Amino acid sequence: MRVALQAVLFDLDGTLVDLDMDRFLPVYLDALGRFLSDRLPAETLVEAVLAATSAMIADVDPGVTNEQAFWREFARRTGFDLPSLREPLERFYRDVFPGLGAGARPVPGAPAAVAALRDQGLKLALATNPIFPRIAIEARLGWAGIPPGHFDLIADYETMHACKPQPAFFREICGKLGVAPQQALMVGNDPVIDIRGAARLGMATFLVEGGAHPGAFERRIGVEVLGEAAAVDPGAGGAATGDGRAPRRAGRGPLPALVEFVREFTNRPGLP
Repeated sequence: MRVALQAVLFDLDGTLVDLDMDRFLPVYLDALGRFLSDRLPAETLVEAVLAATSAMIADVDPGVTNEQAFWREFARRTGFDLPSLREPLERFYRDVFPGLGAGARPVPGAPAAVAALRDQGLKLALATNPIFPRIAIEARLGWAGIPPGHFDLIADYETMHACKPQPAFFREICGKLGVAPQQALMVGNDPVIDIRGAARLGMATFLVEGGAHPGAFERRIGVEVLGEAAAVDPGAGGAATGDGRAPRRAGRGPLPALVEFVREFTNRPGLP
């Protein structure tokens, strides 16, 4: 049985925007700590943010949004809930956060690849790990030189109920797009967070090479989520789904090669 490709899911950091998260994360946390220093000591805030983010990534409750999971843990550790910090956080993400990406730039070929696949009539999702609010995700998308309107769906922590590499994350994205996982392709630069998580659900995958290395923080949490499956390199010849089914089609290479990879789906009856 062959299934036609209907949707493409894109990771953001290291896939569309050349951003080293291991360098960016300390800059972001330092700026956030200084901005909210009149409410919380910077060290306390940073520790709480990291702990709450870990709890959010590990959460598997489909009735709890990522935002709710984050603030549940953050409030437990600090006594501050979202309503008490909403106004200063909105100012931080509006006025400070966009300037933190001074060194970020589009991955070569990123805007063109997204536009080309959109022109083919495929549904597109920005499948970044939804551990940031929407305003911060759109700012990082701006660093990639891609308008938010190019995507049919943007994963953010306000509306999503799971994080990568939870299979529930990919299932939720596909559900919101109205496609089956077998009709979707995941594009990302992290063989664990992006590729292995999607492949376990039966999605086709494309591993972007030659850009920024995957972030260590998300990778550590992802390994904890996926366990032994995280140690397997999916490679270019197909990624096992983990349930005995045949591997989905998989590819790898620089981002500009993605368009030709997708064109193969168009020129053939469908996904194997």
